[in-house]
Parts: sequence; structure tokens; C-alpha cells
Amino acid sequence: SYIGINAAGILLIVLAFVFIVVEAHTPTFGFWTAAAVISFIFGIVLIPAANSIYEMPTDWFVSFRVTSIIAAVAIGIFFAYALAAVIKARMAKPRMGDEDFIGIEGVAITDIAPKGQVKVRGMIWEAEAVDAGREADVIREGDDIVVVAKERMTLRVKKRK
Repeated sequence: SYIGINAAGILLIVLAFVFIVVEAHTPTFGFWTAAAVISFIFGIVLIPAANSIYEMPTDWFVSFRVTSIIAAVAIGIFFAYALAAVIKARMAKPRMGDEDFIGIEGVAITDIAPKGQVKVRGMIWEAEAVDAGREADVIREGDDIVVVAKERMTLRVKKRK
């Protein structure tokens, strides 16, 4: 106890922040966050040293504890929400699988006769025209295209009509 502050309370609060850092770097899905919230609440409750309780006004002491616990619960809710968002993002299906390219529009950046390059969603791809045999469907540089299939790293495209 130093100047009315319990060292154990301060250590528990510091430990809570260490637990948050550990949670950020390990995939424990909330174990360290729960430990941090519990450590933080106990640390705040223990901050006033036992002998200083009698020196401070009772109203201040009660309001300090209530405010501290409300703050700790709010922090816990925030981290629980953030953790739920992280878990949801980790378990979400990737958004750019092969089938997700079908129907996406882009622009030919070279003539595609029958192969060339296109720009789709800001990325440059090798492309192959599906209707390369017909003159009306020749894809020129700058033409708008639609992806009809994806085979490995090559997009199969046709001219947008």
C-alpha cells in the first residue's frame, strides 16, 4: 500500500492489459479476454488500500467502485463484440473463389484474339475469348467484357453486349 493505493490492484490491471495483448496474438477465441476483464474488475475493486477506505468519503468510495465496474463491463462488452467479429471473419467463406468471378464485368487492356489481358476488379488477368471465331465477337482493347469462366489463372471472357 502506497499513498492509499493497493499494489495488487495496480498489478491486476497491468495483468489485464497483458492478457489483452496475448489474446490479440493467439487464437484462443476469448479465453484471455475473459481473463483480462476479470483481472481488470478485481484490480479496480482492489485499488483503494484497506487503510485508505476509512480516510475517503463513503460516497466517493461507492461511486468509484460503481463507475469502475461499469467501465470494466463496457470494456468487456467491446472486446466480446470485437472478438465475435474476428471469429466471424475467420470462419467466413472466401469471397473470391473461381465461381465468384462468373458474371463480373471488366475491360480488355489488350486485343483478345484469342488471348490477351483484361482488368477485372482492379487486377490484370490473362484472358481467353470464348467466341474468338466470329468477327462480331472480336474483343478489342478498351472493350467491356464479361467473365464466363475461370480456369486456373486465366479468365474466359466474352464481349459485353
